Amino acid sequence: MVSQKIEDLVAGLPELKVIVTCRTAAYKDRTALGRSFREIQVQPLNQEQVAQLIRQAYSAVEFNPTICQAQADDLIAGIQHMEAERQLRWGDNADRLVTSPLMVRMLLIVHVSDRRLPEHRAELFQRAVDNMLQSDHVTDTAVRNDLGQHYVQHRELLQFLAFHMHQQGDKGREIDEQDMRRLLNGQEGLRSWVDNFIRLTRQRGTLLEERLGVYRFIHLGFQEFLAARYMDEVLGYDTKLAEFVLAEGTLFDSWWWEPLLLLVGYLSVTSIQRAERLVRFWPGWENWKGDVCPKEVR
Repeated sequence: MVSQKIEDLVAGLPELKVIVTCRTAAYKDRTALGRSFREIQVQPLNQEQVAQLIRQAYSAVEFNPTICQAQADDLIAGIQHMEAERQLRWGDNADRLVTSPLMVRMLLIVHVSDRRLPEHRAELFQRAVDNMLQSDHVTDTAVRNDLGQHYVQHRELLQFLAFHMHQQGDKGREIDEQDMRRLLNGQEGLRSWVDNFIRLTRQRGTLLEERLGVYRFIHLGFQEFLAARYMDEVLGYDTKLAEFVLAEGTLFDSWWWEPLLLLVGYLSVTSIQRAERLVRFWPGWENWKGDVCPKEVR
């Protein structure tokens, strides 16, 4: 119906220039516009485009040219360092984390607020998640009120969802709405928030994106971090966490390495003793000394 209205609008007006935008998944079959429209798909940002976007953004909020350049340079260098570390861990073909204007915006919010990017990935994800789920930067009043009122419940639903999706292995990167609703409705105490959570996800997205009834996290890194946060906040007690990791063979499954590193990093933000105590439960932890542990726990 919307497509037909657009066709009616431009009919007989060849000089009228119209740009129509929508999500890729929504543009198919009968929704596609006629041949007079040229289809263009927006590609992920490359590193040069990310840098350009950051410089333009800082020039709009910082009027001192020297400070503007210094802050932009600092953020760009922080992102490049983060991406280089990601490639070092997962290889040259690993997906970059910052490839969309949304991710650039979230890192800008963190950087403008703190005047730096957090040193560790876990802290960076924590700040980004909080910013994306909270309402300060949302212009729509109704959405802002919804997000502000239900922030904690939405975060807990996302953590629960991320953990259980991650348990499915690589096929757990996506979940259809029926399965997601069934899974979330099984959470006592949060069941009454599920409808609101799904409605807001359809309307606005945040950390989940919806494509024709199928949901996935905007980047696997957010799924990994929220799964790590669920392990800390719900599995909680150190011995229970260790038992889960060992009983499931998780420690030896590469699919779980990043959530486990993020878990140790997240724990070290609040209690370095808890982080070290957890690692000591894991077999062969002595061999990590000088490698993983000091980087994530220090």
